[in-house]
Amino acid sequence: MQIPINWKHENDSLVRTFVLSDFQEAMSFLMRVAFIAEAQNHHPEIQNIYNKVTLVLRTHDAGNVVTDKDLQLALLLNQIIEIKLWKCFGNGLLHTSMWIGKQ
Repeated sequence: MQIPINWKHENDSLVRTFVLSDFQEAMSFLMRVAFIAEAQNHHPEIQNIYNKVTLVLRTHDAGNVVTDKDLQLALLLNQIIEIKLWKCFGNGLLHTSMWIGKQ
């Protein structure tokens, strides 16, 4: 299993902490994460402290271990950060289905 960049494999989970510029940006990012997770029907554990968001991914249905679902979601979340997609949330420029292949 190849772990996506900036993610750690610990305790049978994929873990990544995202550092945003402030609390509002962290909340905007989390809203985008929520839409993507719902579209994937795969929901991360979330911790937020001011501008830091930690996500933990593991597949509960598979016995709380990392599966392809986790790897795919981690890659999608990396894309959000790379293209700063959460900044488009408030003004409706992009909809989640436009870039995760859902029609």
